Amino acid sequence: MNSTNRSIPSRRGRLVRRLARTAAFALVRGVAAAAGSSAVALAVWWLQAR
Repeated sequence: MNSTNRSIPSRRGRLVRRLARTAAFALVRGVAAAAGSSAVALAVWWLQAR
């Protein structure tokens, strides 16, 4: 029983790490998408304003 009780926190810790890594990846991906969209919008505005 002790080995089962020990594995549950281990699994939970791994799950928390995986979720945190997934959330961080999604955040970075969102920031990159926003930066790319902003750059395209800036380029379009600059071309039209010339």
